Amino acid sequence: MRIVLWDQHPIVLMALTQIVRDMGTDWEPLQLSGDISSGLASEVLEGLRPFDLVICDPRPSSFSHLNTADMIRLKAAVGDTPLLIFTTSEHPDDIRSALGNGASAYIPKTTDVNLLGTIIRLVHAGGLYVPPSLAHALTSPHFNNDPLPGSPTPPDRSHLPSLTQRQHQVLHLLSEGLSNAEIGERLHLNISTVKSHVTSILKTLGVERRTQAVLLFKKAEWDQSPA
Repeated sequence: MRIVLWDQHPIVLMALTQIVRDMGTDWEPLQLSGDISSGLASEVLEGLRPFDLVICDPRPSSFSHLNTADMIRLKAAVGDTPLLIFTTSEHPDDIRSALGNGASAYIPKTTDVNLLGTIIRLVHAGGLYVPPSLAHALTSPHFNNDPLPGSPTPPDRSHLPSLTQRQHQVLHLLSEGLSNAEIGERLHLNISTVKSHVTSILKTLGVERRTQAVLLFKKAEWDQSPA
């Protein structure tokens, strides 16, 4: 498995490279150093294909927020390959911009180093990852839920009741970060059936990505919780 590691800080690249190497000989780290320019991401990544995962910090500096337009362009450059955002920012706007525009994981750089290998394997298997504390920030009533500039129109949560009981079960397990294979094992379904359910869920909710469906589910959970 080839993993692109892209960060402007050499010490971060060294740490990530060691973590990937410790995962075993099947995992090959590919280092990219420097800022992730939205105009160069597609060209640079194209020269490294094929790769199986991309881990990066798309912010130009530690003091800036994640630019939604740049995030959209970065995901377009990455394509269908899972994208993991590894950053110092824990700001809700940055989390929502990343997950709402195709990232499969949002990992603060304060994350326990012993968890990173597990998170990488989870995402590679088709799962999603957001630390519980950050998922709570996304659904907090104190969080401004207005769309970010440049973001797609938020999908309508009113379609959640239209899901079948089985689709609700699948979506719940998706929200826990389980991969298709793990969901199939939990619900005693083959993986093609799970994929079919996921496709139907996305279509019913009017979203394109699993992360968007999970965010809708988490927001609905918060709205239904006791005050």
